[in-house]
Amino acid sequence: MVSEDLLELGLDLDRLSEDHLRKLWAEFRSIRVLEPHTRSIAIRIFVWYIVESKLFSSSAMRRSGAIGQSIATMRAWAADDPALEPVVVREAETIKLFLYQIFENAAAPRGTIVEAQKRLLKA
Repeated sequence: MVSEDLLELGLDLDRLSEDHLRKLWAEFRSIRVLEPHTRSIAIRIFVWYIVESKLFSSSAMRRSGAIGQSIATMRAWAADDPALEPVVVREAETIKLFLYQIFENAAAPRGTIVEAQKRLLKA
């Protein structure tokens, strides 16, 4: 089920406002037409919410670090189901680029930012 997969990726739908939830399910309907695989749908919705929707709120995440951990979860799914591999590769890169850009603007010493970006690129 997509909602369970979203929770496993770190997005807790119970923490979304009604408006955000409505927009997320509208996106689900449009993705569902294009993606036959339930986990592919969950991955694409998760990335849409985090990167594209402009709705992202860290309070909707299940745990601290959930965005980074989501890549490991996606890769584990792809290891069990090779049909997910192209979606996982594409969407993991999208998340990494998003996080890389966030790090670029972080209020932290430059060395810390560069180190975080290097680790992210290896993820």
